[in-house]
Amino acid sequence: MMKHLTVIFLIFLSYFSYSQQISFSKQISQSNDKSVIKVKEKWNAYINECIINTFTGNKDYLQKYWNKTELKDNRKDIVKDNISSKYPIYLFGEVFTFEIIKIDSNFYKLKSMVIASDSVGKNVLAIFTNYAKIAVTDVKFYNYFFYQKEKLKKYQAKNIDFYYPPNCKFDTLKAKQAVQFYQMLSSQLDFAPNNRLTYIVADNLEDANKLLGYDYTVRNTTNRNSGYYQSNYNLIVTCQEFHKHEIVHSIFDNKFPYSPRILHEGIATYYGGTNGNDLEFHIKKLQTILNSDTNIDLSDFKSLDKEIDNCTNLFYTVGAIFIDYAYKNGGFNKVMELFKNTNSGDDIYSTLNEALNIKKDQINSFIKNYLKDYK
Repeated sequence: MMKHLTVIFLIFLSYFSYSQQISFSKQISQSNDKSVIKVKEKWNAYINECIINTFTGNKDYLQKYWNKTELKDNRKDIVKDNISSKYPIYLFGEVFTFEIIKIDSNFYKLKSMVIASDSVGKNVLAIFTNYAKIAVTDVKFYNYFFYQKEKLKKYQAKNIDFYYPPNCKFDTLKAKQAVQFYQMLSSQLDFAPNNRLTYIVADNLEDANKLLGYDYTVRNTTNRNSGYYQSNYNLIVTCQEFHKHEIVHSIFDNKFPYSPRILHEGIATYYGGTNGNDLEFHIKKLQTILNSDTNIDLSDFKSLDKEIDNCTNLFYTVGAIFIDYAYKNGGFNKVMELFKNTNSGDDIYSTLNEALNIKKDQINSFIKNYLKDYK
């Protein structure tokens, strides 16, 4: 809980320190078009509510801004969660809308960007498109994906809907493997998703993000093994038809939303590896790192959470070691103890003590000894 309060405080501080604002281009601000003015005012009110309700905890405010079809499918503002499922992207900088144009009798296209400012300078976090429909008395917003998805190819199986562009080299066999894995793990966990898993895939992550309306996002990368999961909308975005790591997240993040992140990344790495390599690769990488630096404190989880040599993250690997140890000393039920014993994302040390009998001051030596005998 303290970590979450700290994050909120830092965002709140940033909001006032660097004059975060909602702004519009000169063309929009000076427009006399009543419809453009109506869309602008509604969009301004919506972004303001997104920011305010982060701190009030009201989760129902989206209902009055979003269209009924997407509300029914539990797919509201996809862009909002691009950086974090807890904090809307609009909190991270100035929201500048530079285009509101009419595309047919009722629909308008909005193009906006989020610009983060600090004492050093400015950086664009995202450039994105949404739509607005003007009804008789109101304005409702639509995701770019909703408006464009009929132009995409679709593959449906069990609880997963795959969407991909017509020119994508979509591998149906791998998609079927993804579905089988999803069904297997869901059944094992007795997990029944509230809505279907939407799986966005393209030949690279940048093109996959474009299907959601991003001209640019900081989540773009040329890494062919990349992907991410947005829990609020049960959405995977990737350039692989079978991204096992993110599929694990799509199940465990929903089943155990309050469990520590190190366990979530651990279970995803245990099953699906990370960065294109399986757990064995990352174990060997950690062993090599320890051989060259014996002073690393593997109990300081925060310091471990960074990518090394563009191929491994010790935070993920250590998390997977706890999962592996639990499996070997009690099977699947022992793994479930790790997740079920957690009421908030900040009590990882008490969880390890209660479920695995590993005290905080024993973690570093435990992991290093475990690696010596690892098979």
